[in-house]
Amino acid sequence: MTPMLSIVRAHLGLVLFAIVVMTAFNFLAHGTQDLYPTYLQVQRHLTVNEVTAIAIVYNIGAMVGGIGCGTLSQHIGRRVTIVIMALLALPTIPL
Repeated sequence: MTPMLSIVRAHLGLVLFAIVVMTAFNFLAHGTQDLYPTYLQVQRHLTVNEVTAIAIVYNIGAMVGGIGCGTLSQHIGRRVTIVIMALLALPTIPL
């Protein structure tokens, strides 16, 4: 057995948890990054230029937020930061 497989087998619960958490994060990220522009064009009838401007603004916000959250996680811990940010994202779902 390769060393990688033995490590995965020894930590199978943690590996499965990581897969579930990363899947949830992908749903959060790709829902906004991939589907939101289509929603704005199809449902809200915005022009391509308007959608592009909005996408630029939220991508800059994502970069600033990533840097800010990374800095915050150095001070209060990664797990706490992830939980706080995920909880802060919940109220935005209805929007």
